[in-house]
Amino acid sequence: MKAYFNFVLYVTLLLSPVSAIYSQAVDHTHIQQPNVNTNKYNLPERWVKTNLPGDAGNLNCLTSGYSYIFAGTTKGVYRSNNGGKNWTKVNGGLEFNVVALAVNDNFIFASSQGQGDFGPNKGFFRSNDEGISWERTNENVFSCLAVNGNNVYAVYNWPSGGVIYLSMDNGANWTLDNNGLNNAGIISSIAVNGANVFAGTKSNGVFLSKSDGTPWTQLKSNLIPSNINCLSVCGTSVFAGTNAGIFLSSDNGTNWNKVNDQVVNCFAVRANNICAGNTNVYLSTDNGITWTAVGQIDKSINSLTLSPMNTYAGTQNEGIWRMSHPLIKKKITSNLPKHKPIQNPGSHVY
Repeated sequence: MKAYFNFVLYVTLLLSPVSAIYSQAVDHTHIQQPNVNTNKYNLPERWVKTNLPGDAGNLNCLTSGYSYIFAGTTKGVYRSNNGGKNWTKVNGGLEFNVVALAVNDNFIFASSQGQGDFGPNKGFFRSNDEGISWERTNENVFSCLAVNGNNVYAVYNWPSGGVIYLSMDNGANWTLDNNGLNNAGIISSIAVNGANVFAGTKSNGVFLSKSDGTPWTQLKSNLIPSNINCLSVCGTSVFAGTNAGIFLSSDNGTNWNKVNDQVVNCFAVRANNICAGNTNVYLSTDNGITWTAVGQIDKSINSLTLSPMNTYAGTQNEGIWRMSHPLIKKKITSNLPKHKPIQNPGSHVY
């Protein structure tokens, strides 16, 4: 009886709501103090390391779709449909150092550095059979990708700066979409919010364009750092991850509000839920107003993705970690189609 009582008490405490989370109004006239609960849900034992094979190499990026988790590594693309318990290598013409992944309703997209400056394994690839076979449609190695319907945005960085390519037919054909980006410098991330396309840079802040081909313009704001690590969108909000914290804009980048003071390397979004990663994972379920630390992996997190039931955190040298969504009471499928992709900014992005 005593053992039973202790078990019931433990389960009751585990499932009790976290009371330390509070909210605050968003004020775009000045930078507010960040609203983060870091004390009540820092439970590293909830993270479980998945079984990515030891010969898969180092992890570069993650994405989710088609009931799978996809991992881009230095040895190609791997996928899992059982929470990372088992992984299958799905290269089929795509090998070596996959640095960016993205998904839409019809295709999986991958960018591979290949094994050298030339060869069939370098460039942009797409697959319409869940990664079994791949078709190369561009020889450039894109550092990050963003998708919006059939439109695919891709970043290509030279040592002196970056350019953006656009495909309006699922990556089959490409045009240079660089008007206004001549002085942008290195482009670190890209994200799409409806008709608005955002590019984050390493030294010149955020640039904005329209999906109709409007020239890029630099968003002038003294409320956001110039070095952007990653970008993402959640609903009508735009998030920028920087070394000074997370910044939120609800007016397409005209004004920014600081909502978290943690260094952020990557984002992942599904429905109204957004995760941010460094060595912790921070979760917001209210469009970025409040944030809760949901675990400390103590590894450098370079990519995140969300499935309907789990959060996945990728690390460069320590594999992929999984946690069931701790503060979300039901599957976060919302009204999304079955194969709706997950946004993976920066890493990189989506």
